[in-house]
Amino acid sequence: MEEARAEWVRGVALVLVVGYGLGRWALEALNRRHLHAGAGRIPERLQEVWDEAARERMVRYQSAVSRFAQWRILHVTGVMVVLAPRFILPLFNRFTPLPEGTLKERLLELARRTSFAIGRILVMNGSQRSRHANAYFTGFGRARRVVLYDTLTGELAEPEIESVVAHEIGHAKLGHIPKMILVSGLGLLVGFLGVHALSRAEWFLAAFGFQGTASAMTLLLCLLLSGPVLFWVEPLLNGWSRSREFEADAYAARWGQGGGPLIEALIKLNESNLSQWMPHPLYRWFYYSHPTLAERIAALERGAATT
Repeated sequence: MEEARAEWVRGVALVLVVGYGLGRWALEALNRRHLHAGAGRIPERLQEVWDEAARERMVRYQSAVSRFAQWRILHVTGVMVVLAPRFILPLFNRFTPLPEGTLKERLLELARRTSFAIGRILVMNGSQRSRHANAYFTGFGRARRVVLYDTLTGELAEPEIESVVAHEIGHAKLGHIPKMILVSGLGLLVGFLGVHALSRAEWFLAAFGFQGTASAMTLLLCLLLSGPVLFWVEPLLNGWSRSREFEADAYAARWGQGGGPLIEALIKLNESNLSQWMPHPLYRWFYYSHPTLAERIAALERGAATT
């Protein structure tokens, strides 16, 4: 019985590792080919901002990214939400209060309209490192802070910035953040319980040529196999994440300035962040935690048509 189990484990491990390697290689090759062959076929809505220079920037960037393994660290969200904003990020970035003016009034009014408590609104000097533009929240309740990248305030109009912040508020008001923390925590719990159970099973170590039981060796083997295992789980988690993004977009369109400013903001953010606008559908299904730009625009326009 033990030998049969060991043979089964060896077979499963071989299938996972080979499938992982071939799967990643095939997806990257498929997407690179799709990127170069189909990058010019873009939705009519985007033609006005999709010039040849923007296309070349995106092609070079995405081609480079696709050649590297896209390893993802498990989200230790409960810890990082508290530690990163207050102790880690200030070591590498400068945070300044958002000046008084119409933008700050817009955001405070948005917070009042959505019954979302905000303590301070800060601007981070993200432009010193990249063109990446973003906004996020830290903290809880009245201690919550809104952080805007200076690239965001420099490139987007005020209604567009309001729509981006409304999207982030939507994640909080719709309960996406605690759900994400719960899913991450359950994933870690299942992983640790699995390592504990396998550390007591002699047949698991025997499958790889080791004798007896050893927690350290079991942990090492589980870490080595985690990539191939999570590769096949990742599409399910990303699909769930994409549905949450659609919900947050709809919330922003409802409580912000409508779908129009959010669409304009998404177009600018995709261009500044060098995001691939049209990945291969299979590549998107495996790797994308956010819907593509075309999908988000279509969903917002459908929502506007039904209201």
